[in-house]
Amino acid sequence: MTAAPSQPPPAIAPMPARRRFGIATASSVTCHLLLLLVIGLLSGRAPTRPPILIPIELTMAEAAADTLVLGPGGHPEAPQKTTQAPAAAPKPSEQKPSSRGGRAASAPAPPKLLTSKSGTEPAGPEGVGEEAAGPGGQEEKPAGPTRGPNIVGGSRPMYPKDALDQGLEGRVTLSVLITADGAVSSVTVAKSSGHPILDRAAVRAVESNWSFQPALENGEPVSGKCSITFSFSNAQVERK
Repeated sequence: MTAAPSQPPPAIAPMPARRRFGIATASSVTCHLLLLLVIGLLSGRAPTRPPILIPIELTMAEAAADTLVLGPGGHPEAPQKTTQAPAAAPKPSEQKPSSRGGRAASAPAPPKLLTSKSGTEPAGPEGVGEEAAGPGGQEEKPAGPTRGPNIVGGSRPMYPKDALDQGLEGRVTLSVLITADGAVSSVTVAKSSGHPILDRAAVRAVESNWSFQPALENGEPVSGKCSITFSFSNAQVERK
């Protein structure tokens, strides 16, 4: 058995020159475009500016103030100490010697103010008690009267029928509180007649139809108390 003769590999035809030139041209253009794109991206970034340092002067308000000056870069420079000039001391007032023994003349006394028309000084700064003049030389007004409440009047209590039927008699004393406007504030039994029915009759009469004048203190109305006594006897009521 004989071996088949080996066939030589097929020959590769060489690339045409025009095609090689086109591939080389396209590669060169692509590289240049990529390079231009990278340069454009780098040049499109905003340039970074260096920080601007502003010098700041700080002044501390003290008796002897130190001024701190910050130079370029924010670093403090050597402190400059500034001092304030001391205020000039006031000169003592010079007193001119008088012609009397070399002593300084005293200031004249202020003039007195006269408030009365006659040109005389009023009697004392304050008129208190029995003095004739009050503050500013004016006469004091006399104080008003002081007294207790006055009873104007009213109808007498009715003799209760039950007390008449039982023959009850007695004398009752009432204590009446009068307000500053003359109204009856309260009526209480200061001394009983011994019979509550007679006491109640007297209280009802005073509360319902009796009138009064208020008490006075230095002429001003004030509240006060007064007493009223009624006698129940012989089927009659009398005020005592």
